[in-house]
Amino acid sequence: MEEWQLQVYKKSLKKKEKIDLLLNSLKDLQGKVCLEVGCARGTVSHFLRTAGGTWFHADTDSSNVQAAISLVKDGVLQIPPNVLPFPDSTFDVIVSLDYLEHVRDDDAAMHELRRVLKPEGRLMISTPTTGPTFLLNKIKPLIGLTLDKYGHVREGYDLGDLRARLKQQGYSIVSASTYSRFFTELIEMGINFAFVNILGKRMDGDASRRDGNITIGSKESFQKHQGSMKMYSLVYPFLFVFTRLDKLIPWQGYALFIEARKPGT
Repeated sequence: MEEWQLQVYKKSLKKKEKIDLLLNSLKDLQGKVCLEVGCARGTVSHFLRTAGGTWFHADTDSSNVQAAISLVKDGVLQIPPNVLPFPDSTFDVIVSLDYLEHVRDDDAAMHELRRVLKPEGRLMISTPTTGPTFLLNKIKPLIGLTLDKYGHVREGYDLGDLRARLKQQGYSIVSASTYSRFFTELIEMGINFAFVNILGKRMDGDASRRDGNITIGSKESFQKHQGSMKMYSLVYPFLFVFTRLDKLIPWQGYALFIEARKPGT
């Protein structure tokens, strides 16, 4: 039977967009040594392996590490916050998806990413987007979706500000864009609200989890919510069609994606 992480992925909206963006950016990985920081439950890790190269995956949360191991089997390790147990200039490619918003000292985290990246190496970062015009970000805490429910210590990053911080570290920006536009993010918010406030009165896990308690986070949780998953599967095609309305608001994405290159020696 297909692993539970992939079954959940098949009914995802935002995650599919993110993985498509990532795989379109990952080319020519033959012979490359690559690192994923913040691997969560291993879903993205699974697809990264299909892109080629030799991959290592890291996360600060022990339950995430165990879930990722169950899916990709090897190359997964648990790390302390802001510490990567690798020598300088180890990796050709580093992927950091939905990680920086979870760590308190993001300067230290970014320094570690740069330290272990080789000269001319590529860094790919995805985080939530923040700013005064992001209406749904203002609604979330009003309906109980506070930062702690996501495991976040900050709402996210402004695309321009994060680009500037990377440039200050000497990176050249290869590409920068946003995804998960209004209607996709609206559906995601509704799903998270249902999980936390309807299905999850008894939280799935504990508040110390790196990535919070807004979705199915373990095989046990997946099995527990089988009935809800079947109901969601029935409406998923309609939700997917609804998200195509994103084309009406193409300028504002609730998640950002940046690819940067470290300078050579």
